[in-house]
Amino acid sequence: MQPISRTAALLESNGRRKKVEISVKRRFIRDWNDPFNWIEIQRFPTDAQIYTNYKFEIIQHDLHLAFAPGLKDLPFLRIGDPLSDGIWVLWFVGWDDFTPNNPITPQLLDRGEGYVEWRLDETTRFRVEILGHLIRKLIIVERRPVWNRLRFRLGRANALLIDGAGVGVPQKRLLAFRKGASWQDNPIFWFSEPRAWDSQANMPATVEPDYILTPITDALWDMEIALDPEWLDNAQYPVYIDPTIVLQPDAAEGKDARILAVKPDYNEGGTVYLSTNYSGDNNKQHTVIEFDLSSIPSGATINDATLRLWQGVYGVNYHQVIVSRVTAYWKEMEVTWNNRLSGVPWETPGGDHSSDYWMEPSRNNNQEVLLDGTAIVQDWVNGVDNYGFHLRDDYMGNYAHYNSSDATDNENDPKLTIDYTEGGGIFIPAKIGAIAGKGILEQISK
Repeated sequence: MQPISRTAALLESNGRRKKVEISVKRRFIRDWNDPFNWIEIQRFPTDAQIYTNYKFEIIQHDLHLAFAPGLKDLPFLRIGDPLSDGIWVLWFVGWDDFTPNNPITPQLLDRGEGYVEWRLDETTRFRVEILGHLIRKLIIVERRPVWNRLRFRLGRANALLIDGAGVGVPQKRLLAFRKGASWQDNPIFWFSEPRAWDSQANMPATVEPDYILTPITDALWDMEIALDPEWLDNAQYPVYIDPTIVLQPDAAEGKDARILAVKPDYNEGGTVYLSTNYSGDNNKQHTVIEFDLSSIPSGATINDATLRLWQGVYGVNYHQVIVSRVTAYWKEMEVTWNNRLSGVPWETPGGDHSSDYWMEPSRNNNQEVLLDGTAIVQDWVNGVDNYGFHLRDDYMGNYAHYNSSDATDNENDPKLTIDYTEGGGIFIPAKIGAIAGKGILEQISK
């Protein structure tokens, strides 16, 4: 595999026939020692060699991360900017109104591909998951805790933290900038508002906890996440709380989302699941996925286009997926059942889509689902506006969950494989493998 961009890797090359695999989100970065070379983003925390006050570190990434401090008073997560001397840090402070004299050092449990995990108390684990485009801070509650609130402290040095609510972007609550930057510049990353969900198989109960940020000094912030006690009483455990760190999107990154009739104004663009579901008119779930096809030449003949999804542990076997074209522009972090953009409704709730569609049987759980998209991709190449695929299921009682581009398992992202013949001159077949995303198909010519 030869990385050729932030999201693309060349798998095969035979003259003008290529096979390229493209990720939804960034998988590769420029080698700091050789800027002409692409290297894979590091996701397994290695033993620390640079940040020696910590046990583990991540260096081959847009951010430098250090985990598991060796000294008691150090923050248990350190985030560094490799292009400056900026640093951001995170401590765990306590539960409810209990505040110990010193910050708590959680018990280190494990590290693995894409994660480090600690135990906060007898009911709660804290897991940091490393992807190319985000650092997910996942709080896993195994049974009903005695607390309803968690408290953290955030700090910065030689860098900036700005409350997004004060500059018109409340969904990005703390924005991280390099020193000397303006809030009008693009942040390096931000701490998004948290979400929480339980373990119900068909329709996890997703909620937005109260999220309180309190400035202590110009360099320190207290962050409190408060959950509704009644929701905690009735949830199916384990419960997951996700106050994620999101990196500034790259131009080559994709978009996918599920939209829910049961929560018609709730955005699920950052969830780890895509889904199709029909459990009655008030519990439909649809999925939208958009691929950028700008590198496929106009006039090309599409020989084959296959959409690959990975069906996870939730689903009714052998149900059918209905696939069609989305017919209106939408944004990943704004799309809902009712709206394609914030304040801009779909003409039809659940997503505007073409009337031409086909149905494909799904597979068993923990298997891939392959859907034929040849005719739709040909339409896009011929000039029909490309707003992505629309997936649904109209058969009562059927449901399935699929990995989204935000799932930790990068190998099972949505993928589109396109086999096409170039138009004009000599027709030579070319095969491009792609993973869902915006602006990410690369045509390779040598």
